[in-house]
Amino acid sequence: MTAAKKRAPRQPQDHKKSAKQIADEAKPDYRFTHEGQEYFLPHAQKYVTATSGGAFMDAVLDEGAGELKLAMLALREAQPDINPRAFAALRAKPLAEFLEIVGAWIEQAQGAALGESEG
Repeated sequence: MTAAKKRAPRQPQDHKKSAKQIADEAKPDYRFTHEGQEYFLPHAQKYVTATSGGAFMDAVLDEGAGELKLAMLALREAQPDINPRAFAALRAKPLAEFLEIVGAWIEQAQGAALGESEG
């Protein structure tokens, strides 16, 4: 090869995300509807794992309200990442529906966030 046809040295590609990884990360992980409109919540795991040990301990030790308290802590942490219209729609839900949506949202992440391993 002549000097003009030499290839540039290869650069490591491990730091680049594939198109699929980028698309998967962009997908919201929980969907709900309110008055015929579909809304999205980001994956709860990020917010559950960001919860402090003390807050988690308080949630667990508070008999009967532990899971709900953990869900509310995670939802509060997630609020800046939730579309304001989606958050308003969630808050407008009747209590039973609100609790069902938030419970299902947190359940998706709870096992992974608490260190559940694959068999």
